[in-house]
Amino acid sequence: MNLNHILQSFKGVVQTGPTSWKALCPAHQDTNASLSITEVKDKVLIHCLAGCNYKDVLAAAGLAAKDLFSSPPAGQPSSRPGAGLPFKYGLTLAEYAKHRKFDPALLRHWGLYDGTYTTKKGQKYPGLAVPYKNAAGETTALRWRMLLDRPEKGPSAFLWNKGNRASLYGLWRLDNAEKSVILVEGESDCHALWSVGINALGTPGAGNYKPNRDDPAIEFFETIYVHLEKDDGGRNFFQRFTGRADDDGRRPPSRLLPKMLFFSLTGYKDPGEAWLHLHDKPEEFRRLIGAAIRQAKPAETFPQPECWKKPKPDSAKKDGRAVTSPINGEKGGRPQTDYIGLVDNYMRTFQDQSGQLTLRHWRNAWYQYNGRCYKPRLEGDIEGDAMAYLQNRDVASTYHVQPSNNALRNLLLGLRSSRCAGIPAETKAPSWLSTGEPADGWLAMRNTLISIEAAALTHYAVRLDCRPLEEADITSFTRPLTPDLLSTFSLDYDYDPFAQCPRFANWLATTQPDPDVQRAMMMLMGLALVPDTSYNVCFFLSGDGGTGKSTFLDILQALVGPENCCRVPLLKMEDRFSTWPLAENLLNIVGEMPTDDPQGRLRYIEGDFKDSISGGTITVERKGKDICTARCTARHVFATNSLPVFFDKSEGIWDRLVIIPFEQRFRGQASEVRNIRDTIIPKELPGIFNYALWGLAELRHHTRFPEPEACQAAKRFHRDRCDFDASYLRDNYHASDGAEISVSEAYGHYRTQLLANGLAPRSSPTFQQAVARIYGIRPTKRSQFDATRVFRGLAPNFAVQRTQAPPSWIS
Repeated sequence: MNLNHILQSFKGVVQTGPTSWKALCPAHQDTNASLSITEVKDKVLIHCLAGCNYKDVLAAAGLAAKDLFSSPPAGQPSSRPGAGLPFKYGLTLAEYAKHRKFDPALLRHWGLYDGTYTTKKGQKYPGLAVPYKNAAGETTALRWRMLLDRPEKGPSAFLWNKGNRASLYGLWRLDNAEKSVILVEGESDCHALWSVGINALGTPGAGNYKPNRDDPAIEFFETIYVHLEKDDGGRNFFQRFTGRADDDGRRPPSRLLPKMLFFSLTGYKDPGEAWLHLHDKPEEFRRLIGAAIRQAKPAETFPQPECWKKPKPDSAKKDGRAVTSPINGEKGGRPQTDYIGLVDNYMRTFQDQSGQLTLRHWRNAWYQYNGRCYKPRLEGDIEGDAMAYLQNRDVASTYHVQPSNNALRNLLLGLRSSRCAGIPAETKAPSWLSTGEPADGWLAMRNTLISIEAAALTHYAVRLDCRPLEEADITSFTRPLTPDLLSTFSLDYDYDPFAQCPRFANWLATTQPDPDVQRAMMMLMGLALVPDTSYNVCFFLSGDGGTGKSTFLDILQALVGPENCCRVPLLKMEDRFSTWPLAENLLNIVGEMPTDDPQGRLRYIEGDFKDSISGGTITVERKGKDICTARCTARHVFATNSLPVFFDKSEGIWDRLVIIPFEQRFRGQASEVRNIRDTIIPKELPGIFNYALWGLAELRHHTRFPEPEACQAAKRFHRDRCDFDASYLRDNYHASDGAEISVSEAYGHYRTQLLANGLAPRSSPTFQQAVARIYGIRPTKRSQFDATRVFRGLAPNFAVQRTQAPPSWIS
């Protein structure tokens, strides 16, 4: 852009300000100087007040749009990458792969792709996008590689998207089953090691390993190998783990330092350079890495290169206190940071109009009040808000604080104290924070707080009295919404005491014709509204596809609220990081439950499963967080086409199971109503809620959850399928006074029958225990003269003719 050239292209130019002019518009017969010309930063704006299009104005003046800009306009790519630079700026995946000798297909498999990086001025350059993902495979940051090598005093070879936070590279590929992992500096070294299948993680630069942030991701490995380059970057990388520093004293060391072994490569700078020379000999590259880690040493005995042993700089020259101390001395010394006032002022930003706090720290996590209940907030979001507060100039001058990691840490530690937002971990939810008293039964809805138990009893009594619900009845069990109620549950619909649900009632009657089963399902829905595990019950919805199981689960989830439900399958209960949602939700809903358990793992978790049904204490363990304990509040509701096999032969598991059979198939039938859930959920949830209240009130008249006969029959049938020994004994024996059979004869017949049907018989002692469990008969000697052991009172039923089909106890 040449401003003089642009002005000379028009006639009648008159300057009207420091950077503005007016001229005659060449696109029409102009006599009033209606063309406005304004210089703004790196561009010139033209505007005809008579309404001429700017393209016509430029064409009439012999100019082009590019003449108005000193650089390519925002949103348009430069005519060539790196315009104005003495070298090409930008990088493609093909160039990176060719230069580093990597397989382009592998790079794409690892998430790398060609993209376009846009500068603040709108200039666009081709760049290699390197996604940083967390352990779940979600992209958390995007780093751009723009150059293969950074030129001296040139632009950066690596750039981050605005707002992204650095982390370890490769977390989503980490194999936790391995006993060791290699830490390297940079993505290229990771790509080299991954090319031969080595478990590795990388840091985005030598100074970007932070123990507090990165140690939890690798603490599960027995050994952590760290590659150190023989340069200043390697020394910096080493000091990140040991806590040593050249001039600033000591940093906190990594708590994993005892697990770490350090090594360098002989003859090569790093694994990336080694791969560059040995890419066509992958086995030799693998042997090189293996030989190097076998020579790895702990931090205390690692031989530091000579280039690391630099003398410390002259502290007198570097210490700025020689200048600032006299000034601060005249003012009475350096002003102390007022952290108490800082925390108090920051805490006031989280107070509502009534002065109640809306941000709380409870059980090692932050929770914020959303207008109905408290919901978790990410640690990173809390830190971001706090740092923005510290960056306020008024705050900095008032409390003598500068935004730093230390100030951020002190601010949040003060905020989470019990005097401010902290809540003791032993506090149970729900409870009233102002008094500490429990708030059992209170639940937040979109328009009110409601005491579920009191509302259920009132609705039930009004229904029995055949009278309408009055305003005094409603006010007796409702309160205004308030952050004083510590609860992580809420319902995202209004409470309407007069709402009905005719569609749902018709669907329920059609799906479950048995009135007793209908009542059981209503009691299940009522129980789901309260965190009550005293009934020691879990539910299995069993039936073929298309019988309404999924529809009922959708309605149940909508009734309780999706945010109040979790999904923890049975076999996931052996994973210590998977069970914490059971302590923070009302329901554990698993639709289409996987029941394939070829290794019989269910037998090892049945004890924990029974304990969770009873509301027992479970370990709340999240990755990277302190461990605590809490009571299980989620009731289990599983839907399945095939019930799982339980190995517990006692009443422990069977007393807790309620199997609700779904036997009315609608899919593909003339009576099928498509998307029935979409016609019920959006319109009838308040009415279904009232139905659930009635079900809860009826349930409170029972000490145990009532099982309809159909549910008991389904459970008996499934129990026989799970207990082959009991099925055999019931088919082949009956109790009879005076009868007897020897243990050897009975066991011989049992063994023959099971082998004939392709089943493995149990041992004789286990068979005798089964007889005692089913008939209460234990073996005794036939007489004092005959030591033969017999089952006295057990009569064989061998006279029954067997057919070719398997007996009923073979499933």
